[in-house]
Amino acid sequence: MRKKPFSRALGTDPIPANPVLCSTAFSLVRTAGLFGQIPATDLADYLSGILIGAERRDATRWYDGKVDIIGTDALSERYSIAAKVWGDETPAEIVPSDCISLGYINIARWLGSCLETAPEGCGDSEC
Repeated sequence: MRKKPFSRALGTDPIPANPVLCSTAFSLVRTAGLFGQIPATDLADYLSGILIGAERRDATRWYDGKVDIIGTDALSERYSIAAKVWGDETPAEIVPSDCISLGYINIARWLGSCLETAPEGCGDSEC
């Protein structure tokens, strides 16, 4: 069974320990395309795997706990696939992509209720 380019790039390809990430990643992608190792239509997918793989490798140097994934549904799915490929025992929680917007809305509502009960003059530069 042929591995999809994204999964293949998550860490099975040679990314140096201290890469100049852009140069290394684009060289790997360009070479894979030029030598027909990966179809041109899959190169963006492959690059995404390289970048997520490098991000994880670097992050695990200073953090080895459970993470929450916040992003678009497509990006969150890529990180979820990555966790499975790496054999992560603690699955990451995928947070709804609109959670940040909803958080801001809740803060605004809370601030609005605070301002309704705030002492007169609050909100002025002297408050």
